[in-house]
Amino acid sequence: MKKYYILPVLGITITTLLGFQRLGTISAEQVHVASKFTSGSPGSYTGAPGESTCTNCHGGAVNDGSTENMLRIEMGGSEVFEYTPGATHDLFLTTESNVTKKGFQITALDENDNPAGVFIASTNTKLLNGSGGTTGRKYATHNAGTNSPNGWDFSWTAPSNPVGSITFYVATNKSNANGQSSGDVIYLSQHVIGTSAGLIEQTKAASDFKVGYSPSNNQVHLNFELENVGEMFISVVDLSGKLVFAQNLGKSMNGKNAQKITLPSDLSDGMHIVNFFVDNNAFSGKIMIAH
Repeated sequence: MKKYYILPVLGITITTLLGFQRLGTISAEQVHVASKFTSGSPGSYTGAPGESTCTNCHGGAVNDGSTENMLRIEMGGSEVFEYTPGATHDLFLTTESNVTKKGFQITALDENDNPAGVFIASTNTKLLNGSGGTTGRKYATHNAGTNSPNGWDFSWTAPSNPVGSITFYVATNKSNANGQSSGDVIYLSQHVIGTSAGLIEQTKAASDFKVGYSPSNNQVHLNFELENVGEMFISVVDLSGKLVFAQNLGKSMNGKNAQKITLPSDLSDGMHIVNFFVDNNAFSGKIMIAH
């Protein structure tokens, strides 16, 4: 009687990102390719305009990720909904489903679908470049050992000049942990952030915003007038685009307001940009720091 030997095939770990269609028979080549993605998916698979998806790696279906993918964007420890040109923002991505294994990929595009800003990896993420028709795009993804339920944190530096609204395209993969390509669930979502720069001239004229600097006590002085009460937030960016100071200032008052904010003593001398926010209203001005 003939003997038959069954060779073991490596299971496809579900940290592998982004197969977005149901599959039939999976070839050995597909298994080999998929098994390489446990430390992060290849670039250009977020579902953004002009991108393909990993249909050769995962089974399962594409789902609306608007309530599954949760992207929080912060600056100075506070959540923001508008980016500050040239400043670095902290990003936190989690998923509503707290599964054992999962993965992600993200890219940022402007209104013309051009790459917008630069991602900065943390210890639980890594960076990718686009390929094919999306060469030039930048991506962040999970790395080896970070496909856990806790999510991911990384940073993103906004373009140095305003480019209008920016969309973050996010793809996450929720696994059924069956060791095969079938049954994974892919979630796609879009997260739009506006720019504070578009409101600067309008709000400055309407609210008589003035900013100054006092070298004797190293303070920023803000004077402005508002019709409504709102939450205040200040950030200071140097001319290289680096965020050097940020602080919540609490609630404003109706009518005339005056704020004096002491800056850190170790800020370098030179020109800096002060960005000031009251809810969704944005103000901006330049100061010359001199110790």
